[in-house]
Amino acid sequence: MKNRFLLSQALIATGSLILFGCATMSAQTTQQYLTATKENLTINPQLAVESSTKIIQSGKPNAEAYHLRGLAYQQLNNFAASESDFQTALKLDQKNESYMVSYANLLCQEQNYTKAQIYYDQAYNQAKKLNHQLTKIYIDNGDCLTTQNKLEPAIASYTNALADESAPVTAYIGIAHAYILQENFPVANYYLGLYKGIPNKQYLQIKLVTLNGLIKTEPKLTNREKIQQTINELKEELGIKDNNQQQASQIAATNKITNSTAPVTIVVKDTESKTTPATNTNNFNSRVKTAADGRSYIIITAGDTLFRISINSKVAIDKLKQINNLKNNEVVTGSKFFLN
Repeated sequence: MKNRFLLSQALIATGSLILFGCATMSAQTTQQYLTATKENLTINPQLAVESSTKIIQSGKPNAEAYHLRGLAYQQLNNFAASESDFQTALKLDQKNESYMVSYANLLCQEQNYTKAQIYYDQAYNQAKKLNHQLTKIYIDNGDCLTTQNKLEPAIASYTNALADESAPVTAYIGIAHAYILQENFPVANYYLGLYKGIPNKQYLQIKLVTLNGLIKTEPKLTNREKIQQTINELKEELGIKDNNQQQASQIAATNKITNSTAPVTIVVKDTESKTTPATNTNNFNSRVKTAADGRSYIIITAGDTLFRISINSKVAIDKLKQINNLKNNEVVTGSKFFLN
């Protein structure tokens, strides 16, 4: 009701301006439209588009109106319109790091990773120059790096975000997610334990994924029993019920409301499950190909980690790194990865 009241008041004010022959909105009316746009951005993006468009059509250039409309179009999956508005916002306000990050997030969602990183870097440099907060930039860049399976730099970016004592829960979720993809469940659990705020649903989902992985590597029976008890409590809180076939429950670890990186789906297996798709040897073997020189290789896909490849190929991690001239544990999606 409040949103519609603000919008209706803005419409009345605009109508009055037109009657009196004024070409542009008053500052008060513009602010009313901006407020209505922000409040409707996630609950009704189409209404956000309409209210921001009113500002744009008033004739006076307004970078924030273009930026907000770009975010609304992004929510509506109209990426071409979103990109156009972000570019216009940046033309009107070239030094606004928030606009740079929003555009970078969109580019990441469109898988234009090289260009996205350029804008993340520009946002870093601008924020540092103005002594502005870097935390959100670190988190959003970390999210983008995670979608590319660049887990080591993603972890580094999240770690920088966590240097901020007031870092939001999304920083803890992000770094835990990256460690989960590396199947390093103890460290993922450690970072989730550092968060002292009120947990949201996304945090609880990531926690459940972490504990499902952790219980399989815990050697002590008493510890496994405690972990299982926590798992059962989390499932009850999240409303998750196991079916008769003990199949996996899928949990979407969605990113921030206005972040453009694609949602990540994490498959939570029952604790008694023996294999996961990522560690199924038969599935892995079907991916192995032979190069012209006789060597075996796979093409890296999303979800592959050096640890998983080592388990499935039965080749030590250090040996795989040596074969592929790797300086760290990062594997690049789409690249050719040799096994011998």
